[in-house]
Amino acid sequence: MSADIRAISGAADSKEGVRLTAEVEKVKGQLIAARNEYADTNLSAAAEDVPSLPKKVHPQLRQHLKGHFDRIFDLDWSRDSQHILSASQDGVLFLWDGFSGNKQHSVISMTKGGTLTCALSPNGSLVATGGLDNACSIYNIGSREADPVGVRQVTRVLEGHESYLSCCRFLSDEELITSSGDATLQVWNVESGKSTATFKGHLQDVASFSLALDGNTVVSGSSDRLCKLWDVRTRECVHTFFGVEDDITKVCFGPTGTWFGVSSEDGSCSLFDIRSEHKVANYATGQGGVHSAQSIAFSLSGRLLFTGYNDGIIIIWDVLKSVRVGLLTGHQKRVSCLGVPPNGLALCSGSYDMQLKIWN
Repeated sequence: MSADIRAISGAADSKEGVRLTAEVEKVKGQLIAARNEYADTNLSAAAEDVPSLPKKVHPQLRQHLKGHFDRIFDLDWSRDSQHILSASQDGVLFLWDGFSGNKQHSVISMTKGGTLTCALSPNGSLVATGGLDNACSIYNIGSREADPVGVRQVTRVLEGHESYLSCCRFLSDEELITSSGDATLQVWNVESGKSTATFKGHLQDVASFSLALDGNTVVSGSSDRLCKLWDVRTRECVHTFFGVEDDITKVCFGPTGTWFGVSSEDGSCSLFDIRSEHKVANYATGQGGVHSAQSIAFSLSGRLLFTGYNDGIIIIWDVLKSVRVGLLTGHQKRVSCLGVPPNGLALCSGSYDMQLKIWN
């Protein structure tokens, strides 16, 4: 994505568009500078007296899940912490048993052009997927109605976005949220297939969003380098966070829902505290944009941050100390998605090398 704000009056390349873009950047810089005056400390300084982790963190590879024939873009853990749903550009979604490594279900997606995201409903009976066709398709895997090759009929098609779907997640068995390259998020009623709310405010593609555990708050990250906090109940943006220096790739809430992490194309990750409305930590490899950060996840305790990079490496960070405490190798290409199950006992990684790996 371009580093400039593209959407002002639809004229980013005109003289007026360039002028307005520069003016917006100037005001944004002034706001950041004013806020930084009140930032009297950071997380590392505040946690100076907290004991460091006693040893290096070395999760072991427990399962190696093979079956996809193209790049894996997304994964979603089930609420029982046993199953993993994966989506690939090959157009197939697999539901895996994380304990045995076996496939439990397969869905051949009817998404045209490529599948970019997937989600599993809380009760495990519905699968949502979307991608380059600008729509979100719902499948019922709880039903036995499938043909011999696994093709299932679409239960619902949620249409309303004007660009590709970047992410989808179930709020409940009845509600779903999607984000899109059209710079919006939408809330949907799964039964009716109708959009019940649209979150507007981003200036470029919404790359990712994350749900707080209470289901009342959503944080979104965009190519406009902004993160926005949304109240699901009021359907309003309650705060906008600045401070990311390159296009955002993923956002992820911490387990308490009071802070969230952001990965970006320049290879850095940031931690934002919702209560102070401020960026409190930065996690950088020092390699610049050579290996961009593509995915993030937190441990159940919140002490560890897992970051997947473009070169296939996963780095484990001590959240409080902002230091690297572990390294996972095994993927050969971009680590596009990471996920920790609700019980916190494992980490699943998905990659452009067409494989998923489970670590603990």
